Amino acid sequence: MAIATGPVDAKVKCRLRFFDLEAPATCTISGEGDASRVGFATGTAKFKLEQTLEGAAFSYFAIARIGGTLARLGERRMIDVFKALSLQFLGKLRKCVEDGAPADGSTREPV
Repeated sequence: MAIATGPVDAKVKCRLRFFDLEAPATCTISGEGDASRVGFATGTAKFKLEQTLEGAAFSYFAIARIGGTLARLGERRMIDVFKALSLQFLGKLRKCVEDGAPADGSTREPV
């Protein structure tokens, strides 16, 4: 994945792990990103889907840690980057749920 913010741009090698899967109600995602020349990021997010009278409510809690040049960019700028990436991820997740297929067009394999 490529990320650019202000004077810093980098290609990031990412690894994601999914655990605490209680489909379709909850899931936890843990991730690590390494952009060796500008720093690193790690984080965990817990997602929860609940049935409501109006349909469904989706909530999540996330925590992240960054280091290197990325950390020196400033908290506000990095929060904006994380928000943008989160919205991008959630948009693709929503498309998958609504379409019943992965957003990237790949086929689902049985787990």
